[in-house]
Amino acid sequence: MITTLLLLSVIILLDLVVLSVDVLVLSIILTLIVYKYERKTKYDYIIYSIATMTALVSLFINIEVITSGLIAFSLFTLVMFTGVIPNTWIMSKKLKTYRSFYSILGFIFVLPHGFINLFVDQQINLFGIASIVLMIPLFITSFDIVRKEMKLEEWNKLQMLAYIIYPVLFIHIILVSDMYGKVIYSIMMTLYINNKLLKEFRKWKY
Repeated sequence: MITTLLLLSVIILLDLVVLSVDVLVLSIILTLIVYKYERKTKYDYIIYSIATMTALVSLFINIEVITSGLIAFSLFTLVMFTGVIPNTWIMSKKLKTYRSFYSILGFIFVLPHGFINLFVDQQINLFGIASIVLMIPLFITSFDIVRKEMKLEEWNKLQMLAYIIYPVLFIHIILVSDMYGKVIYSIMMTLYINNKLLKEFRKWKY
């Protein structure tokens, strides 16, 4: 977890140029962190607090990797594809231990992006607004303290919202991207939907 913090800090301090390919690069780096380090939940709330403070600071001091949505979508990319890769893969099992953690961080970092675009730049995008609104119940129920108070069946039903959120989020990003980004994100959306359908088909078949 310390490595994750250091990585995000370096990216923020360098204020890297934001391109659609950066999402893929950061997602790969985060995946490598998952592969190398076992999940240690005792640091979660410390990291959430630091992420929240950084997100708040970005409202007053432009931190492009946050306000552009780069960090948020990189985290959501991992959360999304964790649900569509085969359960038998070792990487799948490792990613699932990080899934709620990355989901919470993603929501924290997407809020400044949404706030600045809506209230500062006044760029209204209905798909962007819809995706954030739909994320709220998933964000709240991602915390262990809340999840433990829910019945497993109720919690699983609520997670079905993700099947709506991810396509809506992809559409939002495709609409606001340049042509290069539209191609990359369209490929990512196609891969996600294709793999999800294949995974569900295999469940139904067996």
